[in-house]
Amino acid sequence: MSKQAGTVLWLLAHQDDEVLALHQILMNSANMNVVVYLTDGVKHNASFTSTDREQEALRSWKRLQADAQVYFLGVKHGIRDGQLGGLLSKPLLIEIAELVLAFNPDKIITLALEGGHQDHDTTNLIAGCIGKTYEIPVHTYPAYRANPVFKKLYFVMKPLNRTSPELAVSPKSRIKLAIEAINLMKIYSTQKITWLGLGPSVVIKYCFRKLYLLDNYIAVKNKPTHRLYVNRKRSSELPYAELENQVLTWLNA
Repeated sequence: MSKQAGTVLWLLAHQDDEVLALHQILMNSANMNVVVYLTDGVKHNASFTSTDREQEALRSWKRLQADAQVYFLGVKHGIRDGQLGGLLSKPLLIEIAELVLAFNPDKIITLALEGGHQDHDTTNLIAGCIGKTYEIPVHTYPAYRANPVFKKLYFVMKPLNRTSPELAVSPKSRIKLAIEAINLMKIYSTQKITWLGLGPSVVIKYCFRKLYLLDNYIAVKNKPTHRLYVNRKRSSELPYAELENQVLTWLNA
């Protein structure tokens, strides 16, 4: 496929991660969005199925951009919510690479590395490796992470390593973002417990707090010792540097 101006590859961990980046999507509505979900979005013993999650995501993107191309590679490769780091495989990465070659995106957008969810961090690592291999700019946006002082509270949509300027958003646009976020949360009914917890912070963020442009991808500086953690649980048995090297090896094989 020939290169299209404004083609964006979204590498996301879960079906609903886009709710936290609505300002990036709606302010660039002319972009062609290619969306890849890397897990099936289903935790162990969940009361819903991966098909439920797929249908929710398709409805979400139909609202955001009717012609968005959406791929559920996590479902295809049997990667459960929370298990991306441990179930990374060469076939999965080859499929991502094939999509890159097919759509030739101008940039990749993914979740920030912030220790909020192990799948988010692993997705960030994959995006960085894809960008490095194919020389594509990678940009990130924050989701959530625990407050280091008050462990039961979360920082939501707050950059950890901000490299971007503040985004000027009119009051009218802020209201539109908040309403759209609520609409998407309703679509993701299987995640109602999650959104009951995070939703108020998301709405407040869109209405009143500072919003930023996308951050540039930042590779982990302390690679020999850094592991991908969430709530003190590793998402991979490999240290960050070894997992990164494994991914790059698969991509360049």
